[in-house]
Amino acid sequence: MMKKVLFLILISILFMTSCEKDDKLSDIVVGEWYSQAVTLGSGEDAMTVYFTTEFNSNGKYSLTFMDALEPNSPLFQITDYIYEVDNEKNQISIENPTAPRNSGDPIMVVFSVALDGNNSMTWTPEDSEDDAPTLFWTRGTY
Repeated sequence: MMKKVLFLILISILFMTSCEKDDKLSDIVVGEWYSQAVTLGSGEDAMTVYFTTEFNSNGKYSLTFMDALEPNSPLFQITDYIYEVDNEKNQISIENPTAPRNSGDPIMVVFSVALDGNNSMTWTPEDSEDDAPTLFWTRGTY
């Protein structure tokens, strides 16, 4: 009798752990996100902004630059830019939103991604020469 109980407990534990799903970055990133305020530029040209973005499952994203000092004040928006996710390296590459678009390959900026559950993530630029800030994202709208 004791062996049957232990066997049932063991089978139950195995079943529960085998059904757990590891969420992949490519799945988690899809949706609406907003960033913390960041200062872009320096001196008189400095501007404090935050970003709102939406990542679609088709590999495209939109990004709105918002004035952090004026509530609900979009400065400009880009749409249908490309993003790619490397689940193995936990990286995301986005088409550079500040680079001019031309007929050649898009300029991509690569970030390492650290997840804090499914509702927040930190992006750290891989290349310090990109002048990209470290970004803290929260799921939802600002």
